Amino acid sequence: MKDGKNDSGRPGGRVAYHLVKTGAVEESKLTDFLSKQYGVAAINLSAFDIDPEVIKLVSRSSCLSHLLIPVHRTGAALVVAISDPSDTLAVKEIGAQTGYKIEIVVASQVAIRDAIDRYYPVPTSSAPGT
Repeated sequence: MKDGKNDSGRPGGRVAYHLVKTGAVEESKLTDFLSKQYGVAAINLSAFDIDPEVIKLVSRSSCLSHLLIPVHRTGAALVVAISDPSDTLAVKEIGAQTGYKIEIVVASQVAIRDAIDRYYPVPTSSAPGT
């Protein structure tokens, strides 16, 4: 962490992540709060199956850098779960990258990281000769 910023470059962005991870705040309560605060729907990513074709629309690196994941596509709209609904730069970048109108829903950082790990598996390297 440099200059009070986390690895995503946003000040204090990991506070909510650690509050949920340590059990200080329930993930659902945090997500409900963010949903009400920003006037967007909340999503439970662990109970949602994402189409592999939708996953292909946004790279793993973009998902990790903005803490978001695409969840559904309808016509010209791409629904993206994001941990920080106020991150308009991320929304604009994903819109520009995909060519879709981005609609956001909110999910916790923990849920998004888990979904990224689930849908964007990191290839494992095997030892030579195996």
